[in-house]
Amino acid sequence: MKLFFIIFFISISIGSVIDLSSIHSDNQTHADKWIHFLSYFILLITGHISKIFSDNKKFTMMLIIYSIFLETFQFFLPYRKFSILDILANLAGIMLGQLVLKKLNFFRNYH
Repeated sequence: MKLFFIIFFISISIGSVIDLSSIHSDNQTHADKWIHFLSYFILLITGHISKIFSDNKKFTMMLIIYSIFLETFQFFLPYRKFSILDILANLAGIMLGQLVLKKLNFFRNYH
């Protein structure tokens, strides 16, 4: 699981800064928001499961800061566009991941 997390993290990092104009159009639907949402949801879940970081709260904060940093960095790239909606989709994925983990932990401790 650690290897999957690391590969997925690197893939998201690279995908956030490379030129995707050949596969991205200006007439895009909101499908990319789902990609942002699912990417950060999966990152949070796999990061927690793999226990790469001993403190899950710090890991979550690091993921939030990193997602905002990557999106803000795109403002300075001529072939990318900054989008507050992308940040919100990232944060929603992280928040839902936290909720799922808390619910799973609740049921694990309850039974």
